[in-house]
Amino acid sequence: MRVSARLDRIRRVLKKTEVRSLSRRYFIANSFDGVLTSLGVIIGAYLGGVTDGLTVIGICLGAAIGLGTSGIWSVWEIERAETPESDTTSKRRCSSRLRAPVTIENSATNS
Repeated sequence: MRVSARLDRIRRVLKKTEVRSLSRRYFIANSFDGVLTSLGVIIGAYLGGVTDGLTVIGICLGAAIGLGTSGIWSVWEIERAETPESDTTSKRRCSSRLRAPVTIENSATNS
């Protein structure tokens, strides 16, 4: 598949409302994790006496790469696991409703 065809496919997928909502939600959650991790690294470096700023920045960048990879992978796995489950659950609920016995009560005959 050509690069332009792949980019077109990605654009079509990203135009869907549920994809934008989902990606925005996970982006914010993962960004918050990244900020807290970087803050922890900076505080740890300060308390540990690390005076070289480039070392701290390098550690924060490494943590950002790790958190970004983890965030993308976890979103992928969560959505992959949730989608078939919700489809199966919906089908099971619909079929159980169809198989349930139908009873019609008439108040006139019960009195």
